Amino acid sequence: MAEDKDNDSSEITVSKSDLEKYNINKDNPLAFQIIETAFLNLTSTPEGRKLYGDPHKKGGGSLEQIWRTQHLITGKSPVCLFAGTPSVKTNEITPLVKLNPKELVNTLSELLELLESTRGLITISIFDGKQGHVVNLLKRCKETSTFIYVDTWPHTTLLRKGNNIAGVEAKRIGKQLWSINDVELEKVIVAAFVWQNLWAEYNHEKYYVSFNDFKNSDFWSFFNLTEINTQDLKNNKKISLKTGGFQSEIDLSIIVNPYGRLIEGELNVKRNWIIGQPFTLNPFALDIVRSFIFTLTPLLDHPQIASLIQMLDMTSNSEDFNNFIANGPPKSPTIPHIALFVYLGIMEKVDIKMEFSNITLTNFKIKDEMYLQILVKTDEFYLNMYLPRQN
Repeated sequence: MAEDKDNDSSEITVSKSDLEKYNINKDNPLAFQIIETAFLNLTSTPEGRKLYGDPHKKGGGSLEQIWRTQHLITGKSPVCLFAGTPSVKTNEITPLVKLNPKELVNTLSELLELLESTRGLITISIFDGKQGHVVNLLKRCKETSTFIYVDTWPHTTLLRKGNNIAGVEAKRIGKQLWSINDVELEKVIVAAFVWQNLWAEYNHEKYYVSFNDFKNSDFWSFFNLTEINTQDLKNNKKISLKTGGFQSEIDLSIIVNPYGRLIEGELNVKRNWIIGQPFTLNPFALDIVRSFIFTLTPLLDHPQIASLIQMLDMTSNSEDFNNFIANGPPKSPTIPHIALFVYLGIMEKVDIKMEFSNITLTNFKIKDEMYLQILVKTDEFYLNMYLPRQN
């Protein structure tokens, strides 16, 4: 393969700040070194190589293997923007968006603009007709219609002249740093993997709840919320709230980040207010718990909480609820079943993990008083990935 340790592009330049921003100043940047070590461990067994690919096998892993690897390492499923042929297997990949190569390259250009002021990168899968490979796009240069990418190969890249059969000629502009123009990228690109919050941002969909959204919600107005205290928490603010009624039964607070987005909401409700004696369910407690979960969960996660809301709603129908109690818990309870048991005080805790947020219901005791705590938190994976465009 062709190797050259000197820059061979006279038209593309990268500033020192860009090099520092992406930490491309070593033969093997730390971030990629960590990922490489994790991948080698992951594929050390025959089962692992079948699922995630063989790092020692020429030709690269399949698209499904690449997607599985990203999902396993991060716990998140990236959106796959696919521009390959029907022969490429994609049955196990979700979400999947099909584009032609030109559409995909144009979309990547716009996505990278959203990442311009951050350390964000986009992983793409390439194929020259014989061999596949994965590289990471870092930046788009409008003036020259080129993309800058980093390749984990230490001294060259598949897209270097003489290394591929597609006739593509990527230019070296730094250690492991290369540029390729739009037309040539269209020849070899198969897919791109984009994190779901970036894809939502690109499509002007809110994967979060802003403080303004919360203040303008039915929950805020119906329960007549007012701010009673603000506490600085490093870069964030904790805002304590009170309801218009039932103030002795409810404790409510939120944490807001510098961009005005809710990163956590906490509702504590006294258990003896939720369920009285003898086992009487309070509809007001149900209403505030259910509404709190619905309002603080990002809209894109609402399909994942539908069954939870439905399960809680069942308690307001005495016939359905009595039948449920009489039949006892199912042999294999679902997460919504467990959440209902926690709400009723039968179980201690449940964690509900979704794409953009997580919900935790916990029964706990302070002194001699039992409480049900509901936490709705922004998923940490997306919390500081890049700066927001909208509020």
